[in-house]
Amino acid sequence: MRFQHLTFLCAFGLSGCVQPNLGASDSAIRQVNNPTSYFDMATLDKTIKASDFSGVTAVAENGELLFVSAYGMQNRERGIPNAVDTRFALASTSKIITAVAIMQLVERGQVALDEPVRRFFPNYPNRTVQDLVTIRHLLKMQSGLGDIFDLDYDSSTNPLANHTDYIRLFEREPLAFIPGEDFAYSNAGYILLGRIIELASGQDFYTYVTDNIFQPAGMMHTGYVDEATPGSKIALGYRAKGFDGIPERIEEIAGLSLVPNTNSISMRGTSAGGGYSTVEDFAKLDRALRTNTLISENSFSTIFGEGFARGERNAGIAGGAPGTSTRFLMRPDGRSIIVFGNKDLPSALTIASVIAEQLDQND
Repeated sequence: MRFQHLTFLCAFGLSGCVQPNLGASDSAIRQVNNPTSYFDMATLDKTIKASDFSGVTAVAENGELLFVSAYGMQNRERGIPNAVDTRFALASTSKIITAVAIMQLVERGQVALDEPVRRFFPNYPNRTVQDLVTIRHLLKMQSGLGDIFDLDYDSSTNPLANHTDYIRLFEREPLAFIPGEDFAYSNAGYILLGRIIELASGQDFYTYVTDNIFQPAGMMHTGYVDEATPGSKIALGYRAKGFDGIPERIEEIAGLSLVPNTNSISMRGTSAGGGYSTVEDFAKLDRALRTNTLISENSFSTIFGEGFARGERNAGIAGGAPGTSTRFLMRPDGRSIIVFGNKDLPSALTIASVIAEQLDQND
């Protein structure tokens, strides 16, 4: 069996997003405070209507929602529209949770950023990984480890029930480069981080992040449910039937019908991506990060670089999979853009860019 799941991480800022006047059956709009100083409402409305975006968009300032709006359908078959409290699949946007968890353990002295992973994986088959790859390399995607979602696996012999099962997928794969000498997107590296969180803390990954991130931040609607059986208030993702991967242009999927993406997602999220959340919960995460509730400012800079603290650049992360796209963008001006979508196109990155442009125009 081959994974049909693609994810990505962006530790830099883009610009962009939207806003509407749709009927109650198509969207639910909540404006917290007065967003007129932040948005050109008419332009946003026009853009969102033309884009056919499906999902929820939000802008927060210092963790407080200024604006939130929902578009499209949570479940097309059952006729349920998206709402501002709909939970969306996060894809790789949840890598920020893994990064925060690792830095918490660094602050507590349970993990050292520059120690080789040998301490946690003394029997790792690839000795180069044991001796040369550090926690920092994994965090910054400089390890030389690659993807996991393009690997074949036999579900009968390896059911992928935990992070150790995922490690078996790639533990004998060669490194793409000498650790620390290059950068390459690495889901495998974040799987190792998830297992390190478990070994260092003595808790399974899901329990650790619930106890140490979700609960302290007040993220009561965030978690790693079984993705194959989404419950109420969880948006079903819709991908273009017959298209392999994630389309970048509408022309690529023109004329293709939308089908649920339930056969293209993993059973449960991992430290490399997955899980579900709401835009309001990510506004709470935004506040917790800005107020150093979860990690220190130095730890935040380790994840995203020092430019954010100096006001020179955004700090952000994005995720994508067939039928899923997400964007969480923190700006140095105290405002953040959160976009969760449950349809291939337009992507959350595109919508977030429109919002950022509007914010910049009104500054």
